Amino acid sequence: MISILSLLAAIGLALLGCGYIALSQSKHSKAVLNTNANPALRIFTRLLGWSFIAASFVPCVIRDGWGFAVLTWSLVVPSAAMIISLLLAYRPAWLRAVYKNGTSFFT
Repeated sequence: MISILSLLAAIGLALLGCGYIALSQSKHSKAVLNTNANPALRIFTRLLGWSFIAASFVPCVIRDGWGFAVLTWSLVVPSAAMIISLLLAYRPAWLRAVYKNGTSFFT
């Protein structure tokens, strides 16, 4: 049970991280939040995204130990990036509810 929850936590953190990194680009910020990204928002979302991606390594270590955590993490992060890129291309409005609350004080 802990194994499944750890994997879901790693995937969730990686999805949040990739999404926030995408929001640090003005094109994606405009598509998701309907506003141009100001410099404070871009810096905040980039730092937040990288910290979520780094934090997604911890559940991988809990699940698999140090040996396989790197392998699991190297599969989770690109998968999350692909999911976010597909959502940005086809349904950017689906990301609005998740990311608007986290960045509302910058817009």
